[in-house]
Amino acid sequence: MEVTKRFYHFMVSLLVCVLCVILSLDKVSPSYITGGINVNLFSFKTVSSWGTKLRTTAHVSGWIPMRSQDNNLSYRVWMHNFNDLPVRVDVQVKPQTGTDTDYVFPGIAAAQRDDSLKVPYGGIVYKYNKNSVTMYAPNKHSGEPSGHAIYTGGSVWNGPKQQCSSNVLTRVRVWGEQHFPNPDFKMNWTLKRMGEASPREIPHGLGVPPAYVVLQIKLGSTEDVADGIGNPV
Repeated sequence: MEVTKRFYHFMVSLLVCVLCVILSLDKVSPSYITGGINVNLFSFKTVSSWGTKLRTTAHVSGWIPMRSQDNNLSYRVWMHNFNDLPVRVDVQVKPQTGTDTDYVFPGIAAAQRDDSLKVPYGGIVYKYNKNSVTMYAPNKHSGEPSGHAIYTGGSVWNGPKQQCSSNVLTRVRVWGEQHFPNPDFKMNWTLKRMGEASPREIPHGLGVPPAYVVLQIKLGSTEDVADGIGNPV
């Protein structure tokens, strides 16, 4: 499906800058590269006192099959029926082949790379809005079909597990503001132009590094949102 290929390529070019979030005593510093985005921010001073205030969500999908390099299964939409923009979205990815099928990998807000080179990469990329969560597996756009739904690195990577899978199951969980205690700091949607000095600091006034931060990026003029991530890709 052409929309799958175009979006995955777009997520590389736009969300490669989806923000490095740097926490300090009084500021949150998202780093930008080029262009312009709308940013929404929640900060929580501490999580130790949350207790039962952080509630379990009933908005959980079943396991949804996906497959990279497949025009039908590389693009899936799950209607969460939340009727509001979630505060937190968790996409879980479980391989269906290999020896480690019991492991669960997280979905991501930005692709590892695009398909320009014949070099393996992977990840289920997601975005969301008030009605749905949309997930994308790598699917060739204009380059090489080298993307996988899960890719943790090849033989040059060190670690106890290596995984490269095209056939996966995905599950989505969403939480709204009613599932969280009131944030200690909340910023309304604010236009941030990329190309500005980096990092750009947003004062939160908490006096301590926030224990939990939610950074959301609205994609262009749409109502779709992606999550800021804690490191560049």
